[in-house]
Amino acid sequence: MRNVGDRVRTEGGTTAGVVVKLFPNGGSALVEPDREGLPLILLSRDKVTRIDDPNAEGPA
Repeated sequence: MRNVGDRVRTEGGTTAGVVVKLFPNGGSALVEPDREGLPLILLSRDKVTRIDDPNAEGPA
């Protein structure tokens, strides 16, 4: 289970960041990426969605 402030990394290590908000739907988290200029990411159990482009999804 994730907590606010936890460091996370997606599968393959393409994105890493810090959880800034948790959602009560059983596993989704809003992640602020480490790299400057990247959009916030919605991380769920089975996919990663960039907040600025909902069509840009990848494996979690």
